[in-house]
Amino acid sequence: MDYEKFGSLGEMFVQQAQTTPTKLAVVSADGRQMTFEELDKASDIVAANLRIKGVKPDSIVAIYMERCLEYVISY
Repeated sequence: MDYEKFGSLGEMFVQQAQTTPTKLAVVSADGRQMTFEELDKASDIVAANLRIKGVKPDSIVAIYMERCLEYVISY
């Protein structure tokens, strides 16, 4: 399979969020749900906060938390 034609995971997510913003993107074990649009906005907030804290583009940031909706947003 030629994965390069799909782009990065981030690029694929943005494309999906633009194509199907109101579709369900994630459901947590406790039943909380987010659409692609909601997930995109929430992840943008996390990214903005990381930039404010000094994280530069293409940096690696570890995620250490239980599996939950916030993990998906952070990832």
